[in-house]
Amino acid sequence: MSLKSKSSICTYCGQEKPLGDDHVPPQSVIGFDHNLVVPSCICCNSGASKDDEYFQFAVSMAAATDSHPNISKIRERVFRGLGKEEARKYRDLIIRNIEISGEIEEDHKFSNYMERIKSVSERITRGLYYIEKNKNRLPSYYEVTTYIGNEYAAYGTENTRNFQALFRPLFDTEVRTLGDPPVFEYHFADIDDSNPCATVWYFKYFDGYELFALTLPKGDPRQLSTHFPPIHNMHLLPHLATLTVPACAELSDWLREQLGEPIESQTRTKTQASIGVTPILHGRLGKYSDSKD
Repeated sequence: MSLKSKSSICTYCGQEKPLGDDHVPPQSVIGFDHNLVVPSCICCNSGASKDDEYFQFAVSMAAATDSHPNISKIRERVFRGLGKEEARKYRDLIIRNIEISGEIEEDHKFSNYMERIKSVSERITRGLYYIEKNKNRLPSYYEVTTYIGNEYAAYGTENTRNFQALFRPLFDTEVRTLGDPPVFEYHFADIDDSNPCATVWYFKYFDGYELFALTLPKGDPRQLSTHFPPIHNMHLLPHLATLTVPACAELSDWLREQLGEPIESQTRTKTQASIGVTPILHGRLGKYSDSKD
């Protein structure tokens, strides 16, 4: 059932435009239709499709989601998409971001390109904020800051303690779920009695892929990232450009098929030569298009 809002303002960009419904989280990410929808303009809705596609890849290919009973179907869908001719450029970019740190499948990892993942996570946070806060969008002078898993540890011990203190209110909140068994679950809590727009969020996909989010005024000192250079500054914070996570066995099998030889017999150097690129520990998965060369 669609949410019928009287608002003519887009939940994401705040512009007054013709609106449609946008699912939060995206249907393409979790694999089925649901009734959590928010008003969204066409530009915000359609403009995020490629990021959603990558987000689904990152979530489903993480070994942390192996135990979910529905994950095999999602992975099969992802591989079918990667096998299409029009996905050639995207497929090549994915291969560049698979790392082989050893000679057995368990050592295979892949880089989560954080800019794209965080873009989707921010949109989901804004959408769920709208739903949970009685159809009020997050004010324009607020920012959403998201963290993948334990990424916050990169900011140092003291900031890790501050971060964990911010998320403590989540412990006493009710979990919301989508799917049976749950494919997506989230908690949220207010973190400032004098400021109802300051919130903290926890998301988990397929019982294993975790993200956290904060909604705070721009420049708020509780935003850990305000103490550091921008995350996209590769020279100053290279370890935060991507987050490398263990890959599922299916991704290793898929890579074997792409390279045409057993992974177990390959060294890192041989794999790099086979695909004609040099994967680096913190490589970037950049923008791509459907156009062909």
